[in-house]
Amino acid sequence: MTHRIQAQFEHLQGKYGNLYDFLNHFRAWVNDNTVNYEVFLEDNWFDAHTTIEYTFRCLETFNILVFAEDEYKNSRDEKGVWHLGEYQKTRWTLENPWEAIAAFIAENTPPRFKQDGES
Repeated sequence: MTHRIQAQFEHLQGKYGNLYDFLNHFRAWVNDNTVNYEVFLEDNWFDAHTTIEYTFRCLETFNILVFAEDEYKNSRDEKGVWHLGEYQKTRWTLENPWEAIAAFIAENTPPRFKQDGES
């Protein structure tokens, strides 16, 4: 069943020219089509910048795999409050992301896919 996720991963990677767009479409596809896996975003705030991690999670074991991240430069308002600022870049956090995701799935549970109309 991992092959279905891999096929979509490769299809979307070929379809979208930049990593940011690819990752957001892949996240949407996983969340729309699988029952026991999700891709969610986790933000990590620092004074000068914020990273937003793309995290693959098994909903049966609750194990996670961070596989990519966006970086934003933060801005500070006149009251000294930090705000998410300008987008900087998106990067993989793993050398071989698909191999890591496939290994992660193999260590957890086989993916189950939603039937038509199931939410």
